[in-house]
Amino acid sequence: MYCKFLFSMSKIPRLSLGREKATNLLSSEKMALFALEIFLLRHINRLVFFILVFFFSITLCAQKKALSFSDYSKWPQINLKKISNDGKVALYGYRSSNPGGHLVISAIDVSWKKEISNANNAIFSDDSKFVAFSLPNDSLGIFDIENKNLQYISNVTSFRTTTDESKSWLIYLTKSKEKELIVRNLEMQAEVIYPSVFDYKLSENGKLLIFKTEELKGEAKYFNIYVHYINCNRTIRIWKGINQISNIEVDSTATHIAFIETISRTREIENQIRYYDSLLDSAIVVGNRSSPGLEKGFEIYKQMLKFSKDGKKLFFMERRVPDTTSLKSKVPVSLDVWSYKDPTLQQQQLYGLNQKLNNSVYLSTVDLCSKLTIRLQKDDDQVIGEIANNSKYILMARRYGGNYLEYNWNVLAKPDIYLVSINTGQRVLVKSNITPTSLNNIVISPSTTFVVYFDSEKRNYFSYDIRTGITRNITQSIKSAIFDLQSFQPVTTASTFWTNKDNGLIIQGKYDIWQIDPLTKDQPVCLTGKYGEKNRIILRILETITADNLPQPTMEQNGKVVLLGFSEITKKSSFYSIKLGSQSDLTLLSTSAHIYDFPIVSSNYIPRTYPIKAKDKSAYLVERKSDTESPNVFFTSDFKTFAALSHLAPQNEYNWLSAELVTWRLFNGKLGHGILYKPENFNPQKKYPIIFSFYESQSNELYNFLTPKLCVGDLDVPYFVSNGYLVFRPDIYYEVGNPGSSAYSSVVSAARFFSHKPWVDGNKMALHGLSFGAYEVNYIISHTNLFAVASESSGASDFISSYGSLNGWGASLQFQTEIGQKRLNASLWEAPNLYIKNSPIFFARSVNTPLLMMHNIKDVQVPWGQAIEWFTALRRLKKKVWLLQYDTEGHGIREEINQLDFYHRLVQFYDYYLKGAFPPRWMVQGIPAEFKGKELRLEMDSTGEKP
Repeated sequence: MYCKFLFSMSKIPRLSLGREKATNLLSSEKMALFALEIFLLRHINRLVFFILVFFFSITLCAQKKALSFSDYSKWPQINLKKISNDGKVALYGYRSSNPGGHLVISAIDVSWKKEISNANNAIFSDDSKFVAFSLPNDSLGIFDIENKNLQYISNVTSFRTTTDESKSWLIYLTKSKEKELIVRNLEMQAEVIYPSVFDYKLSENGKLLIFKTEELKGEAKYFNIYVHYINCNRTIRIWKGINQISNIEVDSTATHIAFIETISRTREIENQIRYYDSLLDSAIVVGNRSSPGLEKGFEIYKQMLKFSKDGKKLFFMERRVPDTTSLKSKVPVSLDVWSYKDPTLQQQQLYGLNQKLNNSVYLSTVDLCSKLTIRLQKDDDQVIGEIANNSKYILMARRYGGNYLEYNWNVLAKPDIYLVSINTGQRVLVKSNITPTSLNNIVISPSTTFVVYFDSEKRNYFSYDIRTGITRNITQSIKSAIFDLQSFQPVTTASTFWTNKDNGLIIQGKYDIWQIDPLTKDQPVCLTGKYGEKNRIILRILETITADNLPQPTMEQNGKVVLLGFSEITKKSSFYSIKLGSQSDLTLLSTSAHIYDFPIVSSNYIPRTYPIKAKDKSAYLVERKSDTESPNVFFTSDFKTFAALSHLAPQNEYNWLSAELVTWRLFNGKLGHGILYKPENFNPQKKYPIIFSFYESQSNELYNFLTPKLCVGDLDVPYFVSNGYLVFRPDIYYEVGNPGSSAYSSVVSAARFFSHKPWVDGNKMALHGLSFGAYEVNYIISHTNLFAVASESSGASDFISSYGSLNGWGASLQFQTEIGQKRLNASLWEAPNLYIKNSPIFFARSVNTPLLMMHNIKDVQVPWGQAIEWFTALRRLKKKVWLLQYDTEGHGIREEINQLDFYHRLVQFYDYYLKGAFPPRWMVQGIPAEFKGKELRLEMDSTGEKP
C-alpha cells in the first residue's frame, strides 16, 4: 500500500509560477508552506527512490532464510593456504562435505586468478613456477603459473616437487600396473621412469630421491633401494635383498641415509638398521640384536629412525622381545589385590600394563662409526622436547610410578628431570620433584649451555648451568605477572625463545615480553616497556611457518620482531614490532576488530594455526575473521594493511548474528562480562527467548566467527540465533571452594539483568552447558526457579561420589575436585561441607525446571553414575527430566548421525518450552526399550497430551 501511494505521488507534475503570484505569497506562514510544497514536488522522485530502497532492504533482510540442519554439510571453510617462495602467488582451498573441495590460485595483486573444482593437496614448486595438486580418481593437475597452462596426469597415487639449478622437477608415483615412479622436468618435459616402485622419499633439501622397487626372479621376489641424485640425474642402487624395508630416513644435508630391514625367519622376526653414505658401496648393517650395547632380551623396533643434529648417530626405538608365556595365568585364581603401598591404583596399573605390553618402547642411539648402541630411556621415563635439537643431550622426565594427577599429595607423582648424554647415556639430575604441569616449559639453550624450566609451585623460571651444575632463579626480580593467575591449575601461559646467543632468553609473560640473562648478571629487561600490563593487552611474538617447516618468530627486514596483541578490554587484535636486545619503543602496526591466525585467546573453539611466510620475501598469508565475517585468506607484507584474496561469505544468505560485549553487575558488585548474540533481523519491539550458554570464560571470543556445526553436546549458537533466539555467554567468575555459587552468581545476575530488557521475555529463559558447564546448569536449577527450561550434556551432580570414582584410565578423580576444575582446594575429610553445598544432588528437591540430560555410558571423564544419580533423584521427586544415552558415544557425541539426532531433540525441547511448539512424541511417550533401534519418535505429537 505504501509503495502504491508513493508511486502515485511521483506522477504529480512540476509547477511553474509567475513573478506576480510569487510576490503575493511573500507572507510568513503561506511562504513557508509554499516553500515546503515546492521542495517536496521537486524532490519527490528522489524521495520515492530512497524510500523504496529502504523498504526493499528491510524486505530482503526479513526474507533471509534461517539456518537448518541441512546447511551444516555444505558450509564452506578454508582448509588450505600457501604462498610461493618468491611471494608473488598464493593458493588457498576451501571445502565442505557437500559439494566438495575447491582450489584457487591467484596473483598476490589479484591481476589474475585460476579456480579449479574438486582439487586439494596443492603445493608450489620451489622455483615458484608451478603448482601441483590432487584431483578425484587419482589424478594429478599441474598449473604453469607463467603461461597459465593446465595439464592433467591420470592414475597418480602421490607426488612431490623440487627444484635444482633453476629447474623444476615433479616426482610422482602412478597407480598403473607398472607402478612407475616418474621424475619429470616441468620446463623441458623430459622425464626419467623407474618401474615397479612401491615407495619413495624426497630429502628435506630436495636434492636426493630414495625409492624402493621389487622384482621377480623365478619364484623369488627381490627388493631394491635406489638413490637418485636430482642435481646430476644419476641413480645408484644401495641395497638389494629379499627382506622388507621400512623407515627410510635422510639427514638434513642429504649425505646420510638409513633404513630398517626386517628379516623373517621360521619362528621369529628381527629388525636391523642399515646405513649408507657416498663413501660406501652399499648400505651396511649398523644395528641388530648382536650389536654392542644392546641389552639381552631387547630388539630394534621399527617405530622411528632419526639422525642426530651432527649426523653422527641414529636415534631409534628398541623394545623387550615379547614373552608370550608371561601373559598366561600361572595361578588358578584371578585376583586383584589393592594395597595402600601401591604407587598407583590397581585399575590404573592394569591399564598401564596393557599399554606397556603393547607399546613399551625405549629411545636409543647407535654410533655410526663404532656401531655402539646406548639405551637412553628407562622404564617410566618420558622424553621431553625434540630429540634432535642438539648433538649432546636430551631431556628426560623420570617417573616413579605415581599418578601425576595426584601431585598435590603424592610425592611419587612428581618426576625428576635429567639431562641425558647422547654419547654416553650418563644422567645428570637437573630438578627433582618437579610439578608435572611444568613439563611443557623445559628447554635446552641452542649451544647446550643451559636448561631452563618453569617451576609451577614457585612460579618462577630457573636456569640450570650444565657446565657448573648451578641453578638460578632468573625471574625473581620481575614483579609483573609471568603466569596466568586466573588459571584453575598453576600452569604458566608463558613460552620461551632464544636469541643467537645463550645470554638472550626471551620469556613471554602474562602480558609483556622480557629478555633474561640465564646467569643473572644482567637485570631482566622488559622489551615491551610494560605496555601490555598497563593497557591489559596480551603481547606475543608472532610465529609464522614457511612451507612445512616448524613455526619461527616473524622477523621484519629491519631486524624487528612482529608481535600480536590482544586487548582484554576491547577484545581487538593488534600487530606491533619491537627490536630484541634492549628496551625499545613499541611500534603499533595496525589494530582491528578481528581474530587472526595464531590466536592469543585460549579457547576450545579457536584452534591455533599459523600465518604462512614466503621463503624468500617478507610476504605473508593470514586467516582473518570476525563475528560477521567468515574466515578468509588475506595477504600482507607489513602487518599494517591486509588485502583479501578469498571472499567466502556464506553467512550473507542467512539471518545471521551479531556479537555484542555486555557488562553487568554481579551480586558482589563487581562487573561481569559476556557476549550477547542477536539475530540480524533483531527487532527491539519484539520479545525474544534467551539461552544462557557458558563454560569458564568466553568473552575474549567476541570477534570469533562461529561456524555452524553439529556439536558434541555444546550449543550451536548460529542455529539458535538464526531461528529467533538470543544467546548469551557469560564469563564465570570463580571463588576457590565455591564453584557452584560462583556459577550461580555469574549466570543468575546476568539473567536478572536481561529480564528487565524490553526485548527479552523474562518467562522464556533457558540454560545450556557441556561437561563442567553442565554441572553448573545442574547446580543453578537446584538453587533457583528463574529459568523456564535447561539442558545439560555430560555433567556431574555429586562431588562426593565423583571424588571416590575412577576415570576411564583407572585414575582417581580426587585431583579433579581438589586442584582441578572444581576448585575446592581441600580433601573430602578436610571440608565435607564444601562437597555437600556444591553438589546439586543434595538440593534435587528444589528443582522445578524441566531438564534435558545427555550422558553416555562410555564417558571416561565424567562417570555415567553421575547421570544416574541425578536422573533417578529427579525422577523419584516427580520432576520433569529426560535422559539421552547414545550407546557408541563417550564424553560428548562424535558420530555425525548421533550429533544430528541429538540436535533435533535439543531444538524440539527448547521450541516446546520457549516457543510454544508442539512437543515431539519422544517427550510425550518416551521410547520403550522394545522399540530401541526401531523408532526415533521425532515427529510432533498432536494428541494434546503434555510432556
